Amino acid sequence: LQTSRSRDYAAFGQVTVPVLANVRLTGGLRYERAERDKVQEAGVLDLGPFGQFQFAAEDLTQAYEQLLPKVSVDWRPAEQLLLYASAAKGWIPGGFNLGAATSAVTRDFTSYGAETLWSYEVGAKLQMLDNRLLLSGAAFIIDADGWQEYNVLVNDAGQAISTNLITSDAAIRSRGFEVELTGRIAPQFDLSASFGYVDSKYTDYVFSARQDFTGNRVRLVPEYDASLAANWRPWRGLFLRGEVAATGNTPLNPENLAFQDAAVILGAQIGWEAERWTARLYVEDMAAPLIYTSNAYTNFAFGFDGTYYAAVGRPRVAGVQLSYRW
Repeated sequence: LQTSRSRDYAAFGQVTVPVLANVRLTGGLRYERAERDKVQEAGVLDLGPFGQFQFAAEDLTQAYEQLLPKVSVDWRPAEQLLLYASAAKGWIPGGFNLGAATSAVTRDFTSYGAETLWSYEVGAKLQMLDNRLLLSGAAFIIDADGWQEYNVLVNDAGQAISTNLITSDAAIRSRGFEVELTGRIAPQFDLSASFGYVDSKYTDYVFSARQDFTGNRVRLVPEYDASLAANWRPWRGLFLRGEVAATGNTPLNPENLAFQDAAVILGAQIGWEAERWTARLYVEDMAAPLIYTSNAYTNFAFGFDGTYYAAVGRPRVAGVQLSYRW
């Protein structure tokens, strides 16, 4: 028997001060407290070819606290242009793993630590064509310590010697930019487009004596993402929408030995919008490519055979939605 309980508290305050006629300074402070409990009875989990996994009797409680400051400044040199910069601290509390491991695991993975990060961003927003078009862009840097990831421990042969665990051994650095364009090109036609690029790497990730992932790309973080959507209202409440979304090359494991190639997903909608209700029929992933939908792992039962395994699927979604507004 394994049970866990979480309880979180937070308080936040923010103040904005005009520095000049067109410059504002904003500061905020957030306090967070996270309480984590774990109760576990001693036992053995028999997983057949994977072996027997033990877990000890435990009754644990831990509280995590953090102060999270944020500061930003924005400047409007012209009525249509806004420039801004911000810095903020982020945080994810630690906790306890509900897992089991074989006797070969000597390190204590009962708990994992809190993840902290600092994010820095500069950007701009520009209104054009009598405010019918909005162009925005931003560049960012994120530094994170205690980066939390899901892992399965393996022996030298690549066989699993634990169930799924959260670890906090890594530090990462991400930097990139994003650009977005939205606007009403014609009275019945709206357009939006976006593109974002990210360079995300482990700056420190020595997972074990034989596993050093420092310098590798962070798993499950695509190299870029892009989208394009057009919305057309040709007659009364009728609307039609077409969408295309793309993600770039994505590593599926911290070893960077398995990747998801760039993928494109198409979508379409047709619907009717009245004063109080909206009905729409939608389809996503009309191109139906096979894509990987999970981390890539070795063959846990028989050890590493030179192949990495990941779940694949066609993330096709179709449906009908009806909404009413009072």
